[in-house]
Amino acid sequence: MQDYRAGFLPLARVNFDMEAAAACLAESKAMLNRVAPEIICPDKHLTGYDEMIAWIGANGPFDFVVAQASTFMDPRFGLEYLRLLDCPTVIWGVREPSIAAGTRIRLNSLTGAIALTQISRQLGRDFEFVYGNPGEEAVETAVARWAKAAAAAARIRDMRLGVIGSIPPGYFFSLEEEVQLRSRLGPQVFPIEMYKLFHRMESVGEAARRAEFEKAAAKVPALREMPGDKQLVMGGFCKVVRDFIDQNRLTALCGRCWPDSFERLGIAFCGIYGLFGAELPVGCEADMGGTVSIAMLSWLSGGPAYLADPVSLDEKADAMTFWHCGYGAPALANPREPIKVVGHPNRKLPPSFEFSLKPGRVTICRLGKGAAGRYRLLVAAGDCRDAPVQFSGTSAVVTMDGGAKRFLDRLANQGWEYHIALGYGDLREELATLGRLLGVEVVRVW
Repeated sequence: MQDYRAGFLPLARVNFDMEAAAACLAESKAMLNRVAPEIICPDKHLTGYDEMIAWIGANGPFDFVVAQASTFMDPRFGLEYLRLLDCPTVIWGVREPSIAAGTRIRLNSLTGAIALTQISRQLGRDFEFVYGNPGEEAVETAVARWAKAAAAAARIRDMRLGVIGSIPPGYFFSLEEEVQLRSRLGPQVFPIEMYKLFHRMESVGEAARRAEFEKAAAKVPALREMPGDKQLVMGGFCKVVRDFIDQNRLTALCGRCWPDSFERLGIAFCGIYGLFGAELPVGCEADMGGTVSIAMLSWLSGGPAYLADPVSLDEKADAMTFWHCGYGAPALANPREPIKVVGHPNRKLPPSFEFSLKPGRVTICRLGKGAAGRYRLLVAAGDCRDAPVQFSGTSAVVTMDGGAKRFLDRLANQGWEYHIALGYGDLREELATLGRLLGVEVVRVW
């Protein structure tokens, strides 16, 4: 994977207090090295247009830049870097070192920062304004958020997405045009037909099947309660899926499950996809957009995410229930009770997991299709309750920020896809920033 590139533009005019500006620059670089060491910094202030242009040319292009008005400077600085860079900008103004009647203004940074925001707005460019000294929480949080989102955006653009089979009958929302996904966001799709995996299973011996099954059972001991023949079928399928991942160096995966899993192998894929979800983002029902949504949350949080249907609204408790047939990474399970392995809710075939998700702060998102073939990103948040399993399968009961009914109304009235991704932590601002970096419309619901 290619790393993202970010640059720091400390802009200044030498007719201001350059001693104070130099002290600010040293503190700024120390802060950047602490919260986002990947950001490339010049050795000194960029005090002229040509100097700035040369530095950008030698070190760019960038995924985003932090432009600090270390002193006042005219808007041409902004015009020139915007001409060269096609990326969002964090525009940073710092505080005056001292205020006293009758004394000269030493930096006039705030006015310089506003000059940069004005030219950015005039040219229709994306920017975020931040004001404060190096080390202040608001400044550190903003820069760290951009760096975190940029790293996730780079992974999305470099995503190698394996797709097993086609969508189940009638699942039109899961249908993703590969050209659109590749051209607009960057993920490369590696498809394989389901029958090819079934054919490859025929050459997987019993020892290899048993070894793969034991890897899974070490994570979820209840898998050993399955009949022996089902264990070997599961192990064989896991082996060919793992080979598919390794051979194509996949960073995410989604796959068709029903009816093929039931009719051809006599097992469910829910628990299998859940187990692979502990290793990389994995979506079910061949939902590519849902899988990218899971990847966003996984790569921002550093842990697995969940893909579910919104199945119930409880107005009195102001809560939504999110559920799926038996899919979910084991790390998502509430630790107060063991993960059960049950039959699929409809076909009664294992392995489907049964557990409630662990309590905690959660962020909810969906990369969906908007107008004119463009993508949009739904962002919401809430608190996952310490609740029992709601139905056969896996489930989460979430008290939604802004109200569960309001969330449901927005979901339905705006025509969102019904596979919703859920990840742990409050990642709303990181997701919104990620959406800006990817050039998609961000729809906030809270």
